[in-house]
Amino acid sequence: MLSSLRELNLHSNDLGDHGAETLAPALAQLGALRCLDLGLNDIGADGVASLAPAIAKLSGLTRLALSSCELGGAGARSLAPALLPLAGGLRSLDLGSCGLGDRGVAAISPSLALLTSLRDLDLSYNRLGAEGFKALAVALTCTSDLRGLKLGHNDFGSARALSSLLSALLRSSARLEGLSFSTSGLNGASDGAPYLAQLLQSQPGLSKLDLSGNERLAAGSDGGQAVIEALAETSGLISLDLSQTGLGLKGSEALAAVLPGLQRLQRLSLGGNAIGPKGARALAPAIARLPGLRRLDLGRNELGPSGASALAEAVCSPEGARQKAWAELRRLELGGNAIGPDGAVALAAAICSAGRIQTLELGGNAIGLSGAVALTPAVLSLDGLQQLGCADEGEAREGGRLLETVLKLHMQHLKGGKL
Repeated sequence: MLSSLRELNLHSNDLGDHGAETLAPALAQLGALRCLDLGLNDIGADGVASLAPAIAKLSGLTRLALSSCELGGAGARSLAPALLPLAGGLRSLDLGSCGLGDRGVAAISPSLALLTSLRDLDLSYNRLGAEGFKALAVALTCTSDLRGLKLGHNDFGSARALSSLLSALLRSSARLEGLSFSTSGLNGASDGAPYLAQLLQSQPGLSKLDLSGNERLAAGSDGGQAVIEALAETSGLISLDLSQTGLGLKGSEALAAVLPGLQRLQRLSLGGNAIGPKGARALAPAIARLPGLRRLDLGRNELGPSGASALAEAVCSPEGARQKAWAELRRLELGGNAIGPDGAVALAAAICSAGRIQTLELGGNAIGLSGAVALTPAVLSLDGLQQLGCADEGEAREGGRLLETVLKLHMQHLKGGKL
């Protein structure tokens, strides 16, 4: 019986406003429904206006997803009252990429404040600015059960907006497990940075943190330094994304002091940070001391041959061997670092130590034929390798082509084919 249905997933079905209007009467009859996913359906303000009365009747709903539907401010105003009957049980609300804007968030925030059971909230990609974040801050003071918060790809717009939001999270006593502020205009030199550091220090249970794309976050400022140092209190981190945050040498040195304490870390993304050879030498021993690391991204960091050598030395050193450095890696991204043939020679032994790699990205490194020849035994040692990125330009293309051929023949051999 449909009336006893507990989960309805209509994600990516091109419903549109007309489909939403057609669905609404049937949806209202699903009183036992607990999970409803209508994301990526091109549902706009009119569609949400049709759905809202039906959603309001689903008093047992624990998860509602309307992601990638262009609700806008008008849709948010229709949805806001429909959330009130769900206040006691709704645990997950996904409104990512809904074009809410400041007005939409201001309309929905009073309802969010009453969702006392809410644990996961996604408002990423919503064109939020300073006013929207200020409105959201008021709601977040009431969400003490919140565990996951995604606000990436918005723009705080002012240090005051950031400060008010972070202060609200601190006052709420939320015990966050996941936090995303990616590409949100965070600035280590602003007044909001100390609040972010304080928030991180108050979240020992945080397991996923994404601050990527905030290019001025760690760029040599005291506030950025404080944020990095605060990571020492997040010993439960499993995933850390600091790609494109302006680490540079100073930030790399600060991070190197923190990383050995993050022993549960499985994913570390540091791409696009101009770390350079000296930064690589600072970070390499710390990264080698993360025994459970499964994904490492150091791409586009200007490492050069000496930076690649520093990584290899840390992995192949007696301490690296004792720590089983890179032994659990499944994905290694080192593309765009101009390591050259010498860097490829140095990395070969380290890659052999990472025997469980499935994806290896080495493109844009100008390794040439000699570098490719040096890496060939390493590639052949990776029985689980499924994807190898080695594209290069100019004369260096020949090295990439050689490695592609080696991988193709290796995979054919592993499948029992003839070479």
